[in-house]
Amino acid sequence: MFVNLNDISIKYKMMFIILFIFIVTGIFTTAVMVTYDIHASKQKMEVDLRFLAETISTNSWGALSFFNPQDAEESLKLLAANTDIVEGRIYDKDLKLFAYYTRDDNKVPDQVSEMRIERSVVNFDDEYLVASEPINYDNEFLGVVSIVSDMKSIDERINKYFEIIAIVSSLTLAFVIVLSLFMQKIITKPILQLAKTATQISKDGNYSIRIEDNRKDEVGVLVKEFNNMISHVQITNNHLKASKELAEESMLVKEQFLANMSHEIRTPLNGIMGLSDVLINSKMNAEQTGYLNAIKSSSYSLLVIINDILDISKLEAGKLVFEETEFNLEKSIDSVIGILDFKLINKSVMLTKELDENLPINVIGDSVRLNQILLNLVGNAIKFTEQGKITVGVVVLSKSDDKVELEMYVEDTGIGIADEQKQKVFESFTQAKSSTTRKYGGTGLGLTIVKNLVEMHGGIIKLESEEGKGSKFTFNLAYKVPEESKVRREVLDVAPAQRNLENVRILAVEDNPINQMLVKKVLSDWKADFEIVGDGKKAVESMEMNDYDIVLMDIQMPIMDGYTASTHIRKMAAPKNEVPIIALTAHVTSTERDKCLSFGMSDYISKPFKPADLYNKIVENLDENQKSI
Repeated sequence: MFVNLNDISIKYKMMFIILFIFIVTGIFTTAVMVTYDIHASKQKMEVDLRFLAETISTNSWGALSFFNPQDAEESLKLLAANTDIVEGRIYDKDLKLFAYYTRDDNKVPDQVSEMRIERSVVNFDDEYLVASEPINYDNEFLGVVSIVSDMKSIDERINKYFEIIAIVSSLTLAFVIVLSLFMQKIITKPILQLAKTATQISKDGNYSIRIEDNRKDEVGVLVKEFNNMISHVQITNNHLKASKELAEESMLVKEQFLANMSHEIRTPLNGIMGLSDVLINSKMNAEQTGYLNAIKSSSYSLLVIINDILDISKLEAGKLVFEETEFNLEKSIDSVIGILDFKLINKSVMLTKELDENLPINVIGDSVRLNQILLNLVGNAIKFTEQGKITVGVVVLSKSDDKVELEMYVEDTGIGIADEQKQKVFESFTQAKSSTTRKYGGTGLGLTIVKNLVEMHGGIIKLESEEGKGSKFTFNLAYKVPEESKVRREVLDVAPAQRNLENVRILAVEDNPINQMLVKKVLSDWKADFEIVGDGKKAVESMEMNDYDIVLMDIQMPIMDGYTASTHIRKMAAPKNEVPIIALTAHVTSTERDKCLSFGMSDYISKPFKPADLYNKIVENLDENQKSI
């Protein structure tokens, strides 16, 4: 199993590197020296053997000439002086053994002993070295001298070298350990301190920490540059922190500004739209009805602009939250068509729907955001279509017991969009042509919001369009399907005239005179028993003196706001503290509903409101309160 050097501490890496260098250097140096020495020793042995062979050859010609083996053996006894010589032989001219010498009766293999040649050549073997020399006299061949030496001296020399290497290696290892400890103090200690400091800074986020090191070498430069880097990071971090705080403060100011502006615009807009509905339902001539429809259309356009600006701010801040409630998909589409139908009064356009027969009755999701998508797309289609047809369609792509994936589309026969402008329509504050805003109006935010909403649902939106022939926006959304989705369930949508609230005591808290007029008219049409007060303090006093079944509470009011008034009411004795309180406010920020509920209110409805929506809220809360009692 190999060790990964990246997992080893730098001090052990330093020790390992030094040890490795010393060992490799020592082995290489020793190997070269040993190889050279063994080679030199063999060469010297070869020279010595040749000299002995030549000497014995010179001294032996007489013994061979006169056939005197004893003199030949005396010549061979000269070999005894060399302890490496194993044996020596003298052969006659017929290469028959003439004289013989052996050391300690050492038996040399025959194949070695019988190495005989006519020239002076040294033959190496794994264990023996053989030298042969011819014996001549007056150019007459008389015989051969053959000397055999073993390699024990060479082996002993090699063994000695191994002993020396072992001793040197041990000393080297000890030296390396001492040297590495010294090097750690010089090099690795500041590097380890550097790593420790970096870890501490990363962990604690304290960029004021510095490393003290006055050395002038490369490690000192490294430490100095590290300190400089941390100083720059500290400065940058402080700037970023200040910028972040400024951005957060600016965002809060922006949100507060948008909330206040929304409230200030929605409050009178609620009166304009509400009273327009009241007048439209009264007896009027065609000209007056046309004027009121124009007022209503203008009010709706203004409301769309306000909603677009608020929604894009929520999307940019990441504060848009999707709810999961059960709703009737077909009725949501019908609601969108009903809301926008008045915009078709002066146009030759038919607004229809095409629904897949496999479409579930009810689904679970955010019906408000779906309505927002459809309102933007259908509103755009109406804006750019003067004649022909606009279709809202739904196709079931896939369906299971608990989930359905839908493809929804809005198709029109309007002016269409050129190919080079198709991608731009989804960008903020952008419309297909510069003249579009002047001619048709709008903020240029609607399709940006639609695209973001679809993508936040996990879907995609596509555009098919041909200039002069119309456009088709297609998007896919997935919804959960409730278990009882196969059973059609009617949604409560009762017109005010179908029921009355004669026996219901309602306290309406509203400071704006126009909105007071609207609330008075709406509640009077329902035959409700109501009282209207202009601030939160009067609302608390009226609650203490009278009994009410439900409270409609404005939020932003003089003297005492709706939050404080609701808190006081919830502190009263039962049953007054259990009376439902519906927030009726122009505040529509993403957290407003939760804030109202946190102050003890029972429900929430934003201005401008539709009388039917307010009626349903009142009935729902009265029924819920009755059940709890």
